Amino acid sequence: MIIRPRRLTPGYFRLLQMQLAAGREAEPGGRLLTPLALLLAAAGLCLSLYSARRMADPAKAPPEPCPRLFPPRAAGMQNAEAASSSGAAG
Repeated sequence: MIIRPRRLTPGYFRLLQMQLAAGREAEPGGRLLTPLALLLAAAGLCLSLYSARRMADPAKAPPEPCPRLFPPRAAGMQNAEAASSSGAAG
């Protein structure tokens, strides 16, 4: 538990140093902890660089829609729509 006085006094700093020293001694030293931390840091940097490069690349044209999901309209329907829109405009 950390006591938070209103002013930062030398006694408060001594208390923090004692708590930190006690915490260091109590932590077990894992053999895989350091390599795992380095691996996660490297993965984070790679992902960040990849994302930054993707955002910096110029935008590509969107892909064409799938003809099975969005079939092309019949020529008769397009002519009927064009006639109705020109009739409404005139």
